[in-house]
Amino acid sequence: MTPARRLWASAVLAAVACGGTDAFSPAPPPPTPPVSERGVLLVSLATESTEGGAMLLDLTGGPVDSLKGESGYEAYGNVPASTATMLVVGNLTSGPIATLYIPDASRAPSYRVQVREVAARGTYALRDVSAYGVSLR
Repeated sequence: MTPARRLWASAVLAAVACGGTDAFSPAPPPPTPPVSERGVLLVSLATESTEGGAMLLDLTGGPVDSLKGESGYEAYGNVPASTATMLVVGNLTSGPIATLYIPDASRAPSYRVQVREVAARGTYALRDVSAYGVSLR
């Protein structure tokens, strides 16, 4: 066998051993990860007190993209963060006080909110936080 034929035969054997010509083609790109659906959480207040004017809340469970105060309230926070601190200002009464926008709706059940401090309107004196309950839905 001539050297050229030997080289050609070796190349054919190598191609067959590697599974044909597909062995030399680039690997397909990895699948695109699914895009998570964004979520919305409503922060609601439950209180019988009528003197609250500002509330400091701690939010845990995941990142927050943005937030906004509901009608009659202003809301401020350090977002995005995995543990957010949120300030809500207004005439604190029972009902919705803020809306949180989160990047992944499937993680909504892991979010928790807790009242850290409450200040009275006008005097800014601290109030007993046990008189104020908050929930997410």
